[in-house]
This record gives sequence, C-alpha cells and structure tokens, in this order.
Amino acid sequence: MRQQHHPHAFSTDNDINDEDNIAFSFNVLFLQEMERRLFFCLKSKPGEIIDRDTLITQLWPGCDKCTHDENLIQLICKLRRSLKMAGFADAITTIRNKGYKYNIDHDRENSFA
Repeated sequence: MRQQHHPHAFSTDNDINDEDNIAFSFNVLFLQEMERRLFFCLKSKPGEIIDRDTLITQLWPGCDKCTHDENLIQLICKLRRSLKMAGFADAITTIRNKGYKYNIDHDRENSFA
C-alpha cells in the first residue's frame, strides 16, 4: 500500500516528492506553508548563519521587518518542535544578535532511521 502524504508533510528519506513535501525518514510530520518555507530557507545554507532580516524578507517579501520580527520567532519555535519530533532537536541554533543556523548536514539526514 502506498503511503498518503499531506501536502505540507516531510518525512526523512531525503526525497522531495513534490513541491510541498519534504522527505525525511519513516516519520511523517505536517508542516504549515510558512514552516515549510522557513525550513527550505535554513536548509539551503547548512552551517551558515542566516540573519533575521534575510529570513523575514524571504518569508514576507515587501513587508515591514518590525511587523514580522515576532512572527519569525514564533515560526522558528514551531519548526523546532516539528524537527524535534523527527529526531532533530538540535537542527536550528539561534546565534544571538545575528540570526539562525541549520545544523543538520546531508549525511546526518540520511543516517537518521
């Protein structure tokens, strides 16, 4: 039987099944649209610090930074909870006064089972 995927789900096989699915193992977690977008922003530069302004601009283009500063903090918390459920509790690090860093490299994603 083929497993059904929610449009905003990820599992950890490291395949991307379509534009909305993130693959990451046998666990399937459901991400809302903004969590999924944040995940891809952070994952695009593993190990690098991405500053808050860059993330806000990518997630809410054309909007005032101040308006979305608190939204970014809440979104980071939600994404951390989802990644923790998949066994990646340390996936995102806050770098004080700088931004955020995605800590999971490709090999570690593939070794998770």
